[in-house]
Parts: sequence; structure tokens; C-alpha cells
Amino acid sequence: MEEIAARVVAWCNQVGSLYPELSEWRFTADSKRAVLATPVAIEQELVRRLVAEGGFASIWAPRGDLNVHLDLDTYAEREDLFRFVAMGSLPGVVDEDDEDVAMMMAEMACRIFSPEYVNCGRADLGPRLLDGSILSAVNYAPRDAYDSYPDFVRAARVIRTTAEGVFFARPDND
Repeated sequence: MEEIAARVVAWCNQVGSLYPELSEWRFTADSKRAVLATPVAIEQELVRRLVAEGGFASIWAPRGDLNVHLDLDTYAEREDLFRFVAMGSLPGVVDEDDEDVAMMMAEMACRIFSPEYVNCGRADLGPRLLDGSILSAVNYAPRDAYDSYPDFVRAARVIRTTAEGVFFARPDND
């Protein structure tokens, strides 16, 4: 869990360095006031929350309106997968039709999460096992197309626009 928390915090920090509105991450709560009373989401606190909440944690960048949900239930079952979901709307920060922004966000995610392969397509079309669970991959949601590529360089050729969600799952052992 420590390695996963470290990668999530690294991703949040890199996003925050690009967009000041996303530089502070806190744990979600019932209201914005309650969120601001929670601790800043650092690696140790994220691990503690994941353990206390049975592998689930949600953090939020209050000034940028971006949520991150971490779900380790599959990781606990198979010990090689986790699912990380980032979603929100940042009309003043991220132009969702800007190809450069889409590429930069995808490259950053791939550097940090080291996916086994990259899926480009609608978020709900991610590759699934027979039981419906997600495979080890990065789901990066552009347009309506769907395809799978063994590496980011090839995937980058087809990524053109972002959607409101970026879905990650990464094998524990590369």
C-alpha cells in the first residue's frame, strides 16, 4: 500500500506543480468546510486512511474541484492490481479540447504509474476479465474510439482529447 500511496501523492504533486489550483489535496468529507478541516493528503496519512477504510480513500483539491478516488479492493484480492480514478471539471484550468494538455496528462500518468499497456477509449470500455473486473492497464478517455497499445508512444498517436475521467490500474510487479 505504501508504494501505491507514494505514486498517488507523486501524481497529485505533479498536477499541483502544473496547476496551482490543484496544489493542495485534502480528504473528502460531507461539506467543503469539513474538507478544509481534514489533514492535507500526504503519503503517510493516505496509507493510514487506506488501511482504516478497507482499501478505499478519496481526496479532493478544493480550489480546483478535482476528486481522486483510490480503490484497493481488487489489489487486496489479487495483490497485483489497484484502481485510481481522477475526475472533475476544471474549465478555467484544463481545456479539454487541448491536445497538448491531453498528451501531457497522459505522459505524466504513464511515467508515474508505469502501466503494462495503455487503453485509449471511452472510460467504460476498459478491458475486463470474465468476472467484470478491470485488467492491469491505464484507461485514458478520448473521443469515442477504443483501442489498446503495448506502450505509451503508440497510444500517444491516437490520444487527442481528454474526458472528465482518467482511470488507472497498474500491476504491482512490472
